[in-house]
Amino acid sequence: MPTKKKTALFSIEIAARELAPKCLLALETAKLGMRVYIGSFRAMKQLEGKIDECVFFHKSTWTNNAARIRQTLGAQFVFLDEEMGLAIPHSELDLYLGARHKTVSAENYKHVFAIGDLHKTCMDSLEMFKGVNVHALGWPRIDLWRAPFHQLFEKPVEELREEHGDYYLLVTSFGAISEATFKDYKDLMQSHLKNEHDAHTFVESKYDEFKACIRLLEDISPKLKRSEKIILRPHPCESLDVWSKLLEPFPNVFLHHEGDATPWLLASKGTIQFGSTVAVQAAFMGIPSIQVNDGRHLPGLTDIAIYQVLDKTTSADEVLDYLRNNDPEVLQARQKSMIQRLEGQVGCLEGAMASTEIAKMLEQIEVAPQPPIRFGWPRRFMLWFKEQVNYLNYLKKKKFGDESGRVKRSKFEKIPNGLTAQEIGDHLEKLAHILGDDPKRIHCRQVAHNLVEIEYN
Repeated sequence: MPTKKKTALFSIEIAARELAPKCLLALETAKLGMRVYIGSFRAMKQLEGKIDECVFFHKSTWTNNAARIRQTLGAQFVFLDEEMGLAIPHSELDLYLGARHKTVSAENYKHVFAIGDLHKTCMDSLEMFKGVNVHALGWPRIDLWRAPFHQLFEKPVEELREEHGDYYLLVTSFGAISEATFKDYKDLMQSHLKNEHDAHTFVESKYDEFKACIRLLEDISPKLKRSEKIILRPHPCESLDVWSKLLEPFPNVFLHHEGDATPWLLASKGTIQFGSTVAVQAAFMGIPSIQVNDGRHLPGLTDIAIYQVLDKTTSADEVLDYLRNNDPEVLQARQKSMIQRLEGQVGCLEGAMASTEIAKMLEQIEVAPQPPIRFGWPRRFMLWFKEQVNYLNYLKKKKFGDESGRVKRSKFEKIPNGLTAQEIGDHLEKLAHILGDDPKRIHCRQVAHNLVEIEYN
């Protein structure tokens, strides 16, 4: 008779950004005796009738799906809203959190997580969080920025350096990168914010940053040495087709969006920032980075961690001087200062990992132990076959459909290689070695297409 265990489900939307930190959290959770499943949204929807109770950990409120999951899986639905990370103005944190979490209630969400005390204090003050247990335990994504985990990326870093040589990484987070997307992005923000003026001001400010980025490229591209290049890494919400056309005039600026940002950061000679959360990661990891900004303090726009951790300039010459001539002692001092500055905003920056503390909290949530999830071979084959049909339709649409201006990425682009026990097992073994755990105690099983079971026995 299979052993019953408390069960946790971790959903993945974008593998490049989410898989590594979810693997770390899964390992810490499994070490506490829970059975963990990592799966795609579609795979999670196939679990009805397979379990009666579980903890479902997600990256947002996921309102409509959360209601169904609570009903069909008996789930205690909990979330750590990663979109409400370090890119929210402090002066308007209550506005953003209130608008994004308007469907939260103690009836539907017993436990939620915040990245730090700043967010927790704000959430506790909002009416929708009355009776909800808000836990400020940090952010698993930031755990992986710690120095011991850099070895996870040694091979991809070496490959990137061999392929691209000396490059500066330009990370964007504009949302709007054309007149058409400006309108779409403004409409999206208005759906999140109560005040139409605030939405317009925010989107207009980001669009001004985008135009400043293009001006910087026009100025800096001719000044790069023959051995230097810029690699632009766009935010997932920005159209790759639009960016490709925008970069055509710049022969030494290249577009790459694949994979996790971390190896691209570690392989770079430095980063150029325009209000992206990657600015915090770069500073945390001691990578030479500069913010292209005039330094003005604009409440609601620049009173954000991502604008506060780096030196600033608007000059292309100063950008290059800064990135080419960086004193290691200065970098170390800046790194230490940045961590101190973030302590009130993000928990578990030092000492115990966020993943460990969140796992402890997940294990304390009361759900009945469940047997392992299993699909018969006919069902597994049907799930796999449907996915192959969907993939062929995706390829057909991509080849023959009108893809111009497309912003929303297909699930096949978000999880290009699927979620496999082999890949996740490799991740977990590497993490176990770094943490001093026994990799032989990790057991990964492919339960169905894009659904992997993890145990630590």
